[in-house]
Amino acid sequence: MALIRRGQVDGGFFEVPAADYARMRADPQWRPQIGVDDGIETDYLYFNVRHPPFNDPRVRQAVCWALDRRAILKVYSGRGVVAGEFLPPGMPGAVPLGRYLHPDLARARRLLREAGYPQGLTVKLYGMTTEPNPRLLTIVQQQLAEVGIRAELDLGEAVGYTSMAQDTTRHIPFGWYAWTADYVDPSNFFDTLLNGRRITATFNNDLSLFDDAWVDDRIEQAMASREDSTRARLWREVDERVMDEAPVATLVHNYESRLYAPRLGGWYRHITRILRLEDLYLKAPRPGAS
Repeated sequence: MALIRRGQVDGGFFEVPAADYARMRADPQWRPQIGVDDGIETDYLYFNVRHPPFNDPRVRQAVCWALDRRAILKVYSGRGVVAGEFLPPGMPGAVPLGRYLHPDLARARRLLREAGYPQGLTVKLYGMTTEPNPRLLTIVQQQLAEVGIRAELDLGEAVGYTSMAQDTTRHIPFGWYAWTADYVDPSNFFDTLLNGRRITATFNNDLSLFDDAWVDDRIEQAMASREDSTRARLWREVDERVMDEAPVATLVHNYESRLYAPRLGGWYRHITRILRLEDLYLKAPRPGAS
């Protein structure tokens, strides 16, 4: 950030820090230099559906109803939209479902009572130390406490955390994760993250260990179909089923921010997250450059 503002660097692939983002957006010189684009991304909490307490869908749904996603979005300086579906709205064929958009604490408490937890429950919530994850999970912790879910935070360095979460022998009960599209097709979310037939002992991406034969079948049908309308219908049905069964609690679809120097032209972020370097140009040479 400092190098860009001093004119020593023309841009970088990094998120603009929250404090700098607010200040730069208020500066008429720098506001036009901030690119904010749909990241085709979903932040979510995953539940281990094979072990108590999250083997009961009512407990998972209680978490979904306890969360105020509008407050969580503020961690990202409002860059994005609250997630009422698993598939990001920027993905071709995606349909906003609008599930769990507003917290319903009474409903969450009732679901916990029906699941056999009238006094609430205590569980570890795992995540990363990379910002803004600690702040985000602290907000989640506070919101869950309102309905009697006492979440003890266990945060680790990003690479170590990911390896641990993907190791099924560790039996992680509850954690945070985010996924950004590797390629622009819904299969990159549903087939990669929620197809039970892809569960592996290690390097496992289905962190909730969700294995629903109905979902698995429709994922494979959608991937095999050449009809766009059929694929769109199947992906919507899968998304609806996922939100009903709640192996995950979707939080936000985060947008990406980038800062570029005023002298740099031609920057544009394609939907595939690619910055076309061949389109970049300098409006004026850097002082002293030959």
